[in-house]
Amino acid sequence: MQELINMLERSESESEKILVLKSMGNSGAKELIMPIKSVIDEKSQPLVVRTQAVFALRKIAKSFQKLVRTTHYIQYTITRLFARDCSVQFGADETRNDRSSWLPKGATDK
Repeated sequence: MQELINMLERSESESEKILVLKSMGNSGAKELIMPIKSVIDEKSQPLVVRTQAVFALRKIAKSFQKLVRTTHYIQYTITRLFARDCSVQFGADETRNDRSSWLPKGATDK
């Protein structure tokens, strides 16, 4: 697993990062959750790479739902990605409701 993390850090092009993220998701290893989350939260990454990281996290989450808090974290992340990077906000009525019930622990909507 450490080799995948190293490959992700060393990859230079979008296509290399996407390939590594797909491999991480297919591995299903819980040790890869935090490195994948860091790609999602890294604003300097291209949207396509961050979106692929969300998909990789979703694949891992099938086995480790309690660790990832999958459905809500992924919904929150996708909404945040598209709202900030594309100036499009999906489900605007829903996002104005109280989100504290489904946001991951410690996450803020900022």
